Order: sequence, then C-alpha cells, then structure tokens
Amino acid sequence: MKITPLNLENITQKSLNGVSIRKHNDLIEAKYQLPNLQEQRLILMLLSQIKMDDADFKSYRITVADFAEILGLKGKDIYSELDKTALALVSRTVSIRNGKSFLHVNWLSSAKYQSGSGYVELAFDPNLKPYLLQLKSHFTQYKLDMAIHFKSIYSIRLYELLKKGEFKARNGYFDVFFEYGQLREHFGVGKKEYILFGHFKTKTIEPAIKEISAKTDLYINDVRYGKTGRKITNITFCVTIRTEDETKQRQANLRSGLITPEKNTGNDIHPIIESLMSHGFSFELARKYKNKHGVKKIERNIAYTLAKKQAGLIKDIPAYLNIAIENDYGGAWDVEHQQADVKKQAQVQREQQQKAKEAQLSQAKKARYQQAFATYQALPEDQQAALKKAFLDTTNPLVVKQSNDAVKKGKAAFSSPLVLSTFKVFLVEEQGF
Repeated sequence: MKITPLNLENITQKSLNGVSIRKHNDLIEAKYQLPNLQEQRLILMLLSQIKMDDADFKSYRITVADFAEILGLKGKDIYSELDKTALALVSRTVSIRNGKSFLHVNWLSSAKYQSGSGYVELAFDPNLKPYLLQLKSHFTQYKLDMAIHFKSIYSIRLYELLKKGEFKARNGYFDVFFEYGQLREHFGVGKKEYILFGHFKTKTIEPAIKEISAKTDLYINDVRYGKTGRKITNITFCVTIRTEDETKQRQANLRSGLITPEKNTGNDIHPIIESLMSHGFSFELARKYKNKHGVKKIERNIAYTLAKKQAGLIKDIPAYLNIAIENDYGGAWDVEHQQADVKKQAQVQREQQQKAKEAQLSQAKKARYQQAFATYQALPEDQQAALKKAFLDTTNPLVVKQSNDAVKKGKAAFSSPLVLSTFKVFLVEEQGF
C-alpha cells in the first residue's frame, strides 16, 4: 500500500479551502460513535485526502507533532497517549445498512507507530472502499473547512445529514425529517444518555444548530418538534442554503475574527427575511426583497397570498408570492381588509351596546319585580290571601301544583323559585304593582 504524508499545516492553512470530502449516502446514514472531537477531526482529515480517481486506499503518514495537535495531546507521556489513541481509533466501528443486512467494520484497519520514527501510519479498512472510492452516485460531498472547525461532535454529524438532504432544495430551501430515535442513533447517543428530551435538545441539537448556522453554507432557520401525545417523536430541520459569495465572506470573517460563532447564531436576521425563507425564498433573495420592497409591503403580500392559499385559489406559494410582492397585489386587498375590520369592529361595538342595554333593562325589570313582592308582603294578611287566591286561580297548573306540594310539605306557598318568579310577574303585569 502506498504511503502518503499527511501534513496538518498544509491541510488546515493553505489547501483547506479547496479540499472536499465525499461519502456514500449509506455511510452518511450509518451508525457509529467517534466519542471525541479529536478523533472525528482526524477521520475528516484522512477522508479529505481521498481523490475522486483513487482506485485503492493509501496508508497516510502523519507526524507525531501533527497527530498530537489534532488530538490535543500534551505533556511528557505524549508517545504513550499516542499509542492509546491510535489503538482506540482502530477499534472504532461503523455499522452500515445495506438492504436488510448490516456491515460492521472498523474505520481503520491499522494504526502503526514505530518508536523513535516520529510519525504514525493510518489506513482505512478495505471494506469501506465501496463507500469512499470512485463514487458516481448516491453520495454526499462537502468542503472540509465547513466541518473541521466545529467544536461539537454533534455539529459534524448533523451537518453531514443535512447536506445529504440538500438535493431536495427548492429556491434554496429544504426540510430534513428525522424520527427522534433515529436522530439519537445518528448522534451516537446511548439509551442511558440524555434520557429527558430537554437534556438531549440542549446538549446536542442546539449547539449543532448554532455552529452550523454560524460557520457553514447552511442556515437552520427553524426546527419543528412533532409530538405524539405529550412526547416528542420527530424533528424537522428547516434549512436555507447560503449563496457561494455569502458563504465565502462568512468563512473569511470567521478566520479574521469578525464573527464570533458562539454569539452570532443567526438571530440577527430580520424577521421578515425569516418569514420569506419559511415560504420558500432563498436567504439572498429574501434579503434583496426586504431592501427593495420594505417590510410593510412584504407583510401585506404574504397575508394576501396566504389568504388566497386558504381559499384554495393557489398552490405554489413561492411563485405566487414573488409576483404578488412585485405587483403589490396585497395593496388594495389590505385597504379592503382594513375597511372590513373597521366595519366588523363597529358591528361588534353595536352588539356590545345592545347587550349592555338589554342587561340594564333586565336589571331594572328584576328590581321592579322585587319591589312588587316587597309591597305585597307589606299588605294586610286578608289582602295577601286574596291576591294569592287570584294568582292560583289564573296561573299555569304546573305552578299551582308546585305551590300545593310545598304547602303539603309544610313550606311556604312561594318557596319554589318557579312559583315565586311567576307570582312576581302576576303582581306587576296583572295587578299593576
């Protein structure tokens, strides 16, 4: 096997911008754990050295100094740590699904270190050839400099998975859906790790979103969490592809320190730009439209387009919204909408005034009935008896029955609410109290 020198300085500084990584999609979807950032970075470095026309793997030779820098090894026992790390790398496995079968294979077939040589030789396992060499279709490609600076192992995994779904993009926008359990497997999170979803979210998803949006050609503008009952069961990442010029400028700013990834998480993007992106616009086009048309014009045309969509009059929102904004279809509609709102508010106000008036009349009537009954109670007993007899002779039989039943039980004739309320009406309406 041919031995090729792997020099960290050349890769990370001079040639980093042009180096690409290619993986078969089955390898992107594979299950594996590279539990620390140093090991992930080293694998990325090795992958970046594979050329499109390579017919076989090479053994890559890396100096002890470079190897130690990649893995963050320090101190007097660097050679001992180097040996342990090399041994660990050889034991890291990846499980690749192929139809109904799985291939379980180690990333590296060998990691050779000869004492005093000053370098270590690393070689990929030959079983990985179909997933890394001479790929013609069903593969994902991305620039090494997009992933090598990540500080979270989950950022690297999520970035690869999102890039795999990039082919679905329309107008620079695409969604990637994961079952919750599936995403945990992709991240290499064990069943006993981050058991609560909140912990999983804050430890894996959120740091990855922050880094990817700050450092790469992808901007994650929304994450939708699907539920079954009260449990999160699926996660959808809504992604916008940055233009090449914008990505290059962002990378340059990162290298020069003008952007601090930990603080710049994409939250400085204007809400109207995010709104346009959520309706299928690319980030670049959304920003252009904001500057050209202004927020209010865009807002009313989004509302107009969504109203048309709800009415079943349009299907393709991005295309129609683009025309609507350019021609300001929502302008006249917005005026009509505002006038309709004014009329509606006036109608609501009239109804509220009517209800208030009715409530006032009801209260006045209730007070009059109560006063009539008080006047009745102040009359001599013979007059009360005469009024009671006249009431029972002329009122509804059901009311009479309830009154008689109350008397039989030793209660007052008007103890029943129905009898009492009917008697009050009788006093006002029939007797003029």
